[in-house]
Amino acid sequence: MMNRKVPSYRAKSRNSAIRFAGTRSRHHKRWSAVVVVVLAVAGFVLAGILIPPSVSTPPEVAAVVVYTAPDAQQTAYSPPADFVTAITTIANDHNSILLVRVEGDGSTSTVTRDLTPRTSGGEVLNVPDRIQQAIDIHLEALINEMNRSTPGTTSRGLYAGLLQARIPHGVPVWIFSSGLDLCDPDDTRDLAWTVPVADLVNTLNDARAVPDLAGAEVKFVMTAPAGGQEMRSTQTQYLHEMWSGLLMNASASSVLFINMPPGQSASQEQVAIVPLPTLPDTPIAPQPTADGGVTCTLSDVFFVFGSDMFVDENKTRANLQDCVTAMRSAPAITVMGTVSYEGGFDSLGNPLDSDYGKPLAQARANKVATMLADDFGIPRSIMTIQGFGGTSHLPYPQDPKSPQNRAVVISTTAV
Repeated sequence: MMNRKVPSYRAKSRNSAIRFAGTRSRHHKRWSAVVVVVLAVAGFVLAGILIPPSVSTPPEVAAVVVYTAPDAQQTAYSPPADFVTAITTIANDHNSILLVRVEGDGSTSTVTRDLTPRTSGGEVLNVPDRIQQAIDIHLEALINEMNRSTPGTTSRGLYAGLLQARIPHGVPVWIFSSGLDLCDPDDTRDLAWTVPVADLVNTLNDARAVPDLAGAEVKFVMTAPAGGQEMRSTQTQYLHEMWSGLLMNASASSVLFINMPPGQSASQEQVAIVPLPTLPDTPIAPQPTADGGVTCTLSDVFFVFGSDMFVDENKTRANLQDCVTAMRSAPAITVMGTVSYEGGFDSLGNPLDSDYGKPLAQARANKVATMLADDFGIPRSIMTIQGFGGTSHLPYPQDPKSPQNRAVVISTTAV
């Protein structure tokens, strides 16, 4: 038998290993070089020395800031503490804001502002002091832009602007404005501080004039009128009620108001002034009735909007003096509170909600009765105190929704 030499497995393995080792050595050198470069770049990035010149995706829009172009009748915009905190957080997270400017006629212009703290060359900052300095510069530039007046501004149209603006869903929204619109569909001069918010909302819904603020947490920074025009609490409350109703109707998830104090105007452009009603300076005259008694009527203007609190208790007391004098000898007095009807009607014209507003009407009647007893000495034993809702006992039944139905009527019978 011929002996055949069989190659050694170990020898083949050893030769393969040698060849692989050589190949691995060459690859190892190339990969080692790559790793060194990658580590070096990473080190530069962490050290803030080298930042990629471009980002593949734009910064996320973390908030929307909507503001009306400034005019002479409102205080210049200034950042409340909550706004400063929000801007600082957005900047530190390297995100952006959507800035929406609303002109007097309701037209809008929109720009995205990246708030990432950068050097003048565009590099991202990582030194705390320089980051804060850059954020302060962003904030100052933002407020300066918001206070930039537009030549020829003679109106104000926040709601009209919101109808046009495209606001991302679910993003927090900051609104800076006096809230005193001077154009349709919510001209505050036409509302005259008396039109029920529910009526305004229903009208806008019927006209399909509703903004899209789905899921937005709204913070409304309400600027005060500049100069000598000062709003009373009743007007501020009405604006809060109105804008809360309008914004929640636009599907906002919440509305928070931040009231700014009066100050200097940011613009010299003159715009129309929204008349601010004042309490009457003349006494409430007692009116004779057919049965020989008298009546005195305190209109809605004497009360804080939607509340039983007096706007000015001292002036209310003074206005009631003549009326109380005429009632001194009356054997019985009725204090009746009523409200305008805000609900719907059936096909026969009957109210669908007969008790609407009754608690407020009762509370206001109680408030007036307390003043008659405590300040004028009228015995409570001769008083009948009532509050009516719906369309019951309205002073002006021919128009149930009339603001004149929101009143407290004091009446007496003949001696």
